[in-house]
Amino acid sequence: MLVTLLSLPIVGGSTRAADRLASRGFERASPAPFASGPRDLIVVCHRTPDKVAQGRFRLDNLPDGRVDLLARCASAAIFTSHGVRRETRLWLALQDQSVCLCLDGSTARGMHPDERTLAAAMKRTLAVEHGATSRADTANGWSYHAG
Repeated sequence: MLVTLLSLPIVGGSTRAADRLASRGFERASPAPFASGPRDLIVVCHRTPDKVAQGRFRLDNLPDGRVDLLARCASAAIFTSHGVRRETRLWLALQDQSVCLCLDGSTARGMHPDERTLAAAMKRTLAVEHGATSRADTANGWSYHAG
């Protein structure tokens, strides 16, 4: 929402731009400390193809349907250099398809930060929701939410 963006406090020292905004009624604030609680990250995906939402994309052609971007978002949100952010959940909202995928860091198992592994896990989760048989390895931290 545009109003929310404009009403953010000004962070920083005495720059001319900050002084100008402060003179117009915006408040000056210091940077917020690093948040250490649970986080929900939401990525809204527009114009998602049907084949992606149904788990019918090919793993050897991830740029088709931009599944590579979804996998990169998942990797950046959940993985650290030597582990998993357990307190983080990533929501991939496939807006045109009324589908939302959630990757929960606290339940992520057998995941690696590469795009192909993450895309394969997404594909299994989406395919099971569209009639594929469930396997034991589909319980990997991903969940499907319709509507």
